[in-house]
Amino acid sequence: TISQNNKNWSNFEAMIPSLLDSYGVKNINKINEDLNYLQIKFSNFLFEIITNDVIRDIGNKSEKNKLAYSSLSNFLYDLDEQSYENIKFAKGTFHYDIFNFIFLNMNFTSLFDNYIYLDKYQFDPIPFKTVNTNFKFYPNPHNFNKGCNWNSDTCWSCYINTEVVHPHGQQYIPRSMLFGSNCERFKDNKEFDRFNKEYWAQYELKYSPLFNQTELFIIYGSAVGESDSWWWKKICESLENGAELIVYSYDGEFSKKDFIQKYAKENAKTEIIDKNIFIVPVTEDIKFLQ
Repeated sequence: TISQNNKNWSNFEAMIPSLLDSYGVKNINKINEDLNYLQIKFSNFLFEIITNDVIRDIGNKSEKNKLAYSSLSNFLYDLDEQSYENIKFAKGTFHYDIFNFIFLNMNFTSLFDNYIYLDKYQFDPIPFKTVNTNFKFYPNPHNFNKGCNWNSDTCWSCYINTEVVHPHGQQYIPRSMLFGSNCERFKDNKEFDRFNKEYWAQYELKYSPLFNQTELFIIYGSAVGESDSWWWKKICESLENGAELIVYSYDGEFSKKDFIQKYAKENAKTEIIDKNIFIVPVTEDIKFLQ
């Protein structure tokens, strides 16, 4: 059983390797049956708490206050002055850029999808008669004086595309919901490997190309647990190659040192990875997904 002190969902998934180690091949069918049972039960639980009213209210709030658009156009506001001075992403933006936001939603619900959706009341795909840009990005929304020549009124006329992907499934398709681990040593054992989320989600095939194309990663609302370590390892590789990462940290829970020790390669240039990580404490003042 899971200790009551283990409140993170990742702690449950982290138990799967120990279950397989303890009970072995003879009980694989039983463990699979239990996971399938959990899919149904957890889906039912989500439908009880994430009702249509809850989803509607999230969407209405975003629509009324233009929260989706504001999140995407003003998220650099959340950086403190030192981070803003050091991040390369802001300085690399300009008019006519294409902002391609791909959200990998590890949550089974559609709450985030409803929040970030650019509805017709906060977004017009063809707002101008003379140019076809459709998005305003603010490169210095906090009006910092150092690091650039722009102020809070500066905005770039750009293009935007958004996509939300659920690599681990959705509550509306209970059998799609993946509960599993990311145990490297199980990859040599086909029966055990089937308990890795990577096996079913086909991370390498579907998502690996994205890491070479991404300039900026943002981690929001994640425990950065080991059951999803494939993602964190790939991000570390990208950071070593010049990409950057913004992490929204609740109550100081995120540690650069721990993140790098766990997920960077053994011979990685850790000083480069460290330099490319920027931490944002989650407060009421943040603009992204407020």
